[in-house]
Amino acid sequence: MRVELRYATTELDEIHLKNHNLSGYLNQDAKSIKTSPVVNAVSLGIMDREIRVLTQSERQLKTASYGAGPMSLDGIINGISGRTKMLKNRVKVDKDNERLEKLLEKFPAYFLSEELKIEEVVIYDFLYFCEADPVYSETIKKDRITILHFLKQKADAYLKLQTEE
Repeated sequence: MRVELRYATTELDEIHLKNHNLSGYLNQDAKSIKTSPVVNAVSLGIMDREIRVLTQSERQLKTASYGAGPMSLDGIINGISGRTKMLKNRVKVDKDNERLEKLLEKFPAYFLSEELKIEEVVIYDFLYFCEADPVYSETIKKDRITILHFLKQKADAYLKLQTEE
C-alpha cells in the first residue's frame, strides 16, 4: 500500500490566546474577580452562628464522658479507668499541635531556618521550646511583627542553649 502526501498550507484567522483582564498579580486579580456570596445556613438566617465541627479526639472525649447521657455507665467507668483524663490530654495535645501548624503557616520552616538560623531538622524542637514559655499562647494571637520579635528572642535563647550542650 502506498500513500502519497502533499504539502499544503492552511491559513487561519487571527486568534487571541489571552483574552482576559488579569495583571498577573494574584492579590490584585483576586479583588477584581466577581464572585457570588456564599450560601449557607448562617447567610440564609436559619442559624445564628457557624457550627464548630469537633475533632476526632473531642468526639471521643464527649462520647467517653457522656455516652448516652450525663449519668451514663460509660462515663462513670471511663472516669474510674482514667480514659476520660487520657482523652482530655489528647485534646490538649491536638490543640497545641494545631497552634504549631498555624504558626508554621505564618512562618514556614524555610523562613525560620533562613531568618532565625534554626536548622530545619530541629524546627519542631524549637517550636516546642517556644511553647514552653508562659507568654507563648498570648503572643501567637497577636500580629505577625510581635510574633516574629518573640520568635527571634526565643531563637537566640534556643541557639545559646544548643551551643552549651
